[in-house]
Amino acid sequence: MSLKFIAGLLIGATATAAILYFLETEEGKALTAKLKAEAGKVEEDILAMADDMANDPHAFMNDLEKQVDKATS
Repeated sequence: MSLKFIAGLLIGATATAAILYFLETEEGKALTAKLKAEAGKVEEDILAMADDMANDPHAFMNDLEKQVDKATS
């Protein structure tokens, strides 16, 4: 094995260990909880958007076009 490969493995293992250590601290656990909560909100938004699209696709497309126009103007 080359020296660069071994160095890459060591750097990767060290970074992984540091991340895992951080995630076990109170701050890491708080961050994980916050990320899970945000992911739940995103999931709810996506599901609501899918329902809107399935129930009335024309209204959904009109709303989407308005949002795009607003964002690009």
